Amino acid sequence: MNIQRERKAKFSSNGRLIVSCSGTEKISIWDVILEKKSKTLEGHYNAVNDVQFFSDNQTLVSCSVDNTIRLWDVELGVETQKLQGYSGSIIVMDVSSNSNTIISVSEHGIIQLWKLL
Repeated sequence: MNIQRERKAKFSSNGRLIVSCSGTEKISIWDVILEKKSKTLEGHYNAVNDVQFFSDNQTLVSCSVDNTIRLWDVELGVETQKLQGYSGSIIVMDVSSNSNTIISVSEHGIIQLWKLL
């Protein structure tokens, strides 16, 4: 598994998948057992700064220099929701343990909570 050009990489909670992001607008999903990339997600139009699986392992979230947070269906490899509202790059984010809220921090140091339905 070659993920040396990636910025961040995180395991799914069941350990079967890894999600990674690089200095591009692409997100990679890796199969741990097969030790290879299984999907590439595209939708951001600038570098992705952070990625993370939700606890269900079916959804992941990403944040980007394009000022958005995006939710993705892991199985289908498609964007399911786009959250907007920052005037600057979103540097880092995290998902609550019940997967109902995302917290993010912008390049300007602004923390924002995003309640999900």
